[in-house]
Amino acid sequence: MDNMLDPRAIDNLVKETTKANTDSLRRIFDSKIKQSFLIEMLHRVEKTMGMDLFKYFDISFNNDLMVTGNSATIEYDICRMIVGIHRSNSIFIDDPYRTANEKDEKYKKQLIDDVINHVKLRNYSSEFFRKKQIVLGDEFLYFPLLYKLFALSIKGTMILIEKGANQRLSYFYSLIFNKTLAALSLIESNFLDNAYPICRLIIELYFKLLLIELYPGLLEEHDKFADYDMRKTCCGEKYPEDFEEKFNNRKNQKEKNRLDFLHYGWVDFLDDYHDIVKQKPYSTNGLVTYLTEKKSYDSDYTNLMSLYRMCHTYTHGNVANSKYPLLHYFELSIMLGSIVPHVYNMLCAHTNDDSNIEGINVISSIEKDFKLLIDQYNKRSTENFESYYKPKK
Repeated sequence: MDNMLDPRAIDNLVKETTKANTDSLRRIFDSKIKQSFLIEMLHRVEKTMGMDLFKYFDISFNNDLMVTGNSATIEYDICRMIVGIHRSNSIFIDDPYRTANEKDEKYKKQLIDDVINHVKLRNYSSEFFRKKQIVLGDEFLYFPLLYKLFALSIKGTMILIEKGANQRLSYFYSLIFNKTLAALSLIESNFLDNAYPICRLIIELYFKLLLIELYPGLLEEHDKFADYDMRKTCCGEKYPEDFEEKFNNRKNQKEKNRLDFLHYGWVDFLDDYHDIVKQKPYSTNGLVTYLTEKKSYDSDYTNLMSLYRMCHTYTHGNVANSKYPLLHYFELSIMLGSIVPHVYNMLCAHTNDDSNIEGINVISSIEKDFKLLIDQYNKRSTENFESYYKPKK
């Protein structure tokens, strides 16, 4: 018994356990990052945060955690953050430049700061992530932009739950955050092509939200059409009589598609809508034409609509994942990154909530992440993709 309490024996046990854990982390992440750099960054993050780490990781020991296997794995999660941020920063840069970053003290300090912010946000993000991917590859949810979009969606959902469902436009906010989390969950497991149809729906919901936000009187009419849709789709009923009456008296008689009118016929409520929108008025394209003409939100929707039309191919299953998953990461991130921060800000403005999370200005941080993403997307080429997927040593 005395030997078991020998301080030297305990010290040796701690050292052996630490070495074994470090060796495991080196092996697990070997193909994604330089081992010595990973371990250095891990130790520096731990040293910088000190006891504050335990504010964000539940290390309590109880039967529930033991039987479910949900106990916190601090070092593993921090390593996933380090790898995600560093790989995101290193997209399409050559090996000498990446290696130089790994030796540069300024870069290391910035990386440590970014990882610490990830840790602070983890109860809105990586706390919900899978421990193992279904399809192995990059853990894109640990890349800064998607990590923070997940956090915004969780925080936005929490605000809606706290404030109740009676908030104006809560239907749209709830659906957008819900669908965003669904898309991110597919990205997490590298089912990337399956996320496109969901992103297409998010874009449609977004433009409906923007239009109704500008013209609140549309909401009541939209809700009537949503009820028609539910009765027709969910209950197998015929089109309701009042819907048929509206369809027969629609403002654009050249449009014959009842389904299009079912989804967008509420735009007839706007007096000048059909004066502006001459082509495909009962569609997302029609909404964008109208919003653009009105110069609403001072936004250019060109890139978003280009990706929206691309989603059509994935929606109908004509294209599977490409050779380069990173390409899908770009496209899906641009769609979600163009929408979720704006929607989250709109919600916070409506509910008078602080948009910061854990004291972090996530929106401002996302703006920088998004700029880097666009710069990287513009550099995409076969040569760059091939270089990215070479093992990093």
